Amino acid sequence: MSLNGLLKDIYFHELADRERIFTRLQLNFGIYVTTLTIMAYMARMVDYSSPCWAITLFYAGLFLALIPILLSVRFTLIA
Repeated sequence: MSLNGLLKDIYFHELADRERIFTRLQLNFGIYVTTLTIMAYMARMVDYSSPCWAITLFYAGLFLALIPILLSVRFTLIA
């Protein structure tokens, strides 16, 4: 096999890998946007006539759920 053929094979292999990576990233970011949208909707629709402890527990749970999502977004951007 000539050097030109080898470089051509490597080039097309890298293009295929790049396409697979972009597809996976789009799936991840779609899941992140959907999750954050659901969380924002839940926060917007809170019934403030509920007991104070329930509202506080809800927002604390929402915040604690947001931390791993943001870490996941960070590591996805790094990758």
